[in-house]
Amino acid sequence: MGSDMKSRLFLGRCLSVALIAACSIGSASAAAYSGLYVFGDSLSDVGNVSLATGGAEPVSPPYSNGRFSNGNVWVQDVAASLGLGPVTASLAGGNDFAVGGAETGATPANPYTSSNPFQQASDLTAQLAAYNQRGLAAQPNALYTLWIGSNDIDSLVVALATVPLTQQSAYIANDFAAILGNITKVVTGLAQDGMKNLLALNVPDLGKTPRATSNGVSAAASALSAALDQSLALTLGQLSISEGFKLNLVDTYGAIDAITNAPAAYGLTNVTSPCWTGTFTDPASGTVCANPNQYLFWDTLHPTAVGHQLVADAVLTQVPEPGSMGLLGIAVVGLLWVKAGKGKGSFLQKRTKKLSLAG
Repeated sequence: MGSDMKSRLFLGRCLSVALIAACSIGSASAAAYSGLYVFGDSLSDVGNVSLATGGAEPVSPPYSNGRFSNGNVWVQDVAASLGLGPVTASLAGGNDFAVGGAETGATPANPYTSSNPFQQASDLTAQLAAYNQRGLAAQPNALYTLWIGSNDIDSLVVALATVPLTQQSAYIANDFAAILGNITKVVTGLAQDGMKNLLALNVPDLGKTPRATSNGVSAAASALSAALDQSLALTLGQLSISEGFKLNLVDTYGAIDAITNAPAAYGLTNVTSPCWTGTFTDPASGTVCANPNQYLFWDTLHPTAVGHQLVADAVLTQVPEPGSMGLLGIAVVGLLWVKAGKGKGSFLQKRTKKLSLAG
């Protein structure tokens, strides 16, 4: 067993002790969730960037109906399974406030500048403001989802290239403090608005993305993703205690590693290259692979619809339908991918059987 896997197992054991109060097993309501509200970046955006740009980004085709993929994103699959109705862009009056390109907020690695006003208009704090402007009544039985931080790590990797080696540790610490502070502000705000059920996904292993590998920054991207995830788990766990909400944290870092280490078990043949080789805005800039359902990555950053379904499957094993067993603890979720593939009826086996259903 490698040192990284040992450290992740150790973290899971520590979290099970330190955060057990925040992540206790509870019974779900017999009634369905009253609603769904989505916050995050392009991994959850179902059309906000497309609406804001008049359909110019992401261009369709090859992108699918305003999504940064070739089909449904994970939260649409989860919503369908939980009977929560359609997930639609907030700019069209819907329940999905996620915006492609969003970061948590201003950070040392990406301070806001007048040359890029889109940053401040799309970040996580702006999404909270947009939610509050709708004047929605408190919904303690609604499910709130949060998947953010990937773009923050991307900005940090770029920024570190110009930071002297002797100053990088302090720079990273300050950047993480800003990221976690931004997340704390938004999660606290949602809790004060009445949120009682938070489903959060940590930062995936960005070192495995085609962009990171092609730019030669895989090691840095992986290490920074893992480090932020550890701090994020502790921060969210503490907030769930102080603000009084149920927390379910899904380990997408481990998910990506599990998939890339055993792609055939998931029905995939390519977990390193993008299916679509072009840009977000020019349909003539690249080509689409012949078999997207066998690819993990749609472009250099985002999963295919099958990749998103994999994430949704992982989420659904931890967030049961209301009326069944309640939200599971953070440590249990974190160890899901360590255990996957072992024994009969494993998640890997279930995923292989489900693959043909993915669109």
